[in-house]
Amino acid sequence: MRNLMKFLVPVFASALRDPAPNQRDDFNRALACVKAYSGFFNVSHYLSHTESTIRYMLDYLKEMHKYIKVFSEGRKTKQIHSEIDRLC
Repeated sequence: MRNLMKFLVPVFASALRDPAPNQRDDFNRALACVKAYSGFFNVSHYLSHTESTIRYMLDYLKEMHKYIKVFSEGRKTKQIHSEIDRLC
């Protein structure tokens, strides 16, 4: 998994490198979320932690949660749940 994280951000950035103008904000938020997740993941695998490394992890989590909703917007399950709510 550690080796995968080395490639995750560059691959993700490459896949999202040429968004349509109306998708640019979503792509930037998705990339920011993945970068924060990658940073959190890397720091979490340190063999020991100090107050500084714990603060880094908290900062990465805050950053990730600021953008995480970009992945749930428009998902099929969200649409299905709203349909179920509408029918009930």
